[in-house]
Amino acid sequence: MARFPCKCGRTLSNTACPNDVQLKVYTDREWDDILNMGNSIDPMDIPDPKYGVWRCPVCERIYFFDGTRCVKIYSLEKQASLFQRIVTKAKSFFQALATSTRGLFLLIGGKNTLNDGKMYKL
Repeated sequence: MARFPCKCGRTLSNTACPNDVQLKVYTDREWDDILNMGNSIDPMDIPDPKYGVWRCPVCERIYFFDGTRCVKIYSLEKQASLFQRIVTKAKSFFQALATSTRGLFLLIGGKNTLNDGKMYKL
């Protein structure tokens, strides 16, 4: 049983059994070897995977261990929501429109934005 400090500050531990930190991750080749052990597989005969994999329940970083040495760390990337992406695209579109078009006035509700009573051609 071991403990490991996550980069987010949480201490990860696999001392509790079962736990939500330690994952059993097999490569396809490893899993195929297990399935080829025979028709009746005793769970105690299933070998440990090549790498130990732990997942932080707070930040969801994934740690890969080769024995007791951490060899890889993966962290999730934040993906903007669809709404945020649309707003960003719209902002850049209108900024490009404003800088590339001279003398363009937006008509809102049939009135010009200058409120001087004159209508301007678009």
